[in-house]
Amino acid sequence: MSSYSANDIIEKAAVKARVTAPGESLPAAKASAIYEALNDLLEAWTLDNLTILYDTVESQAMVSGQAEYTWGSGGDWTSDRPLELRDETFVRQGNVDYPIRFRPLEHYRRKHTKSTGARPRIISYDPEYPLGRVYLWPTPVTNNSIYIRSLKQVTEFTDRTTSVALPPGYARAIISNLAVEICPDFGKKIPKALAYIADKSLKAVKSQNTKPRAIQRPEELAAMTRTGRGYLLDIQSGPFY
Repeated sequence: MSSYSANDIIEKAAVKARVTAPGESLPAAKASAIYEALNDLLEAWTLDNLTILYDTVESQAMVSGQAEYTWGSGGDWTSDRPLELRDETFVRQGNVDYPIRFRPLEHYRRKHTKSTGARPRIISYDPEYPLGRVYLWPTPVTNNSIYIRSLKQVTEFTDRTTSVALPPGYARAIISNLAVEICPDFGKKIPKALAYIADKSLKAVKSQNTKPRAIQRPEELAAMTRTGRGYLLDIQSGPFY
């Protein structure tokens, strides 16, 4: 997974479209026009139900006594709403980081004593729209920062310098298709090789996005054990937190 800013994508697309030569500076007016074309392209892809994803780690503020947080514009945490959370969350207390395990929402709902107060050990997520909902257990008793890795959707680059981590194949699709988009704007003929790469890379991303998501994580499936009585017990049924 590599990180790209809008400027990185713009410069690479300009070279592929032969608007500039490798190593040549891109004039400000051209860079601005290509930046606008980049966001127009991403917006059009969302209408085609094509999700461009990126992976990010963010620090959010916990509130003592608050176990539930809304995430998204206008929510408790106002950055972009995640599509899903990764199992790499931790709370920073002083100079020590304490891991928090990701668990499905059903696991959190089975907790009967949700008012229990302590340093959180579990995080669950409901990707509601327009605001996602995060649940922590036990309920925080401090205002420490929580660091959460999540998967989000790129609908536009809000500036040209902030980098985002794109999954494999996504940068190639964005750069090559942006290059195809801008060729006519700058009086350039679309090279056949570029058109082929743009089409192939876009199909690869679409194929990846249409794969069904697993209901359970591999480690959860591996933890399931058949008993002699003929039924399955999974790790969430035991006396674990």
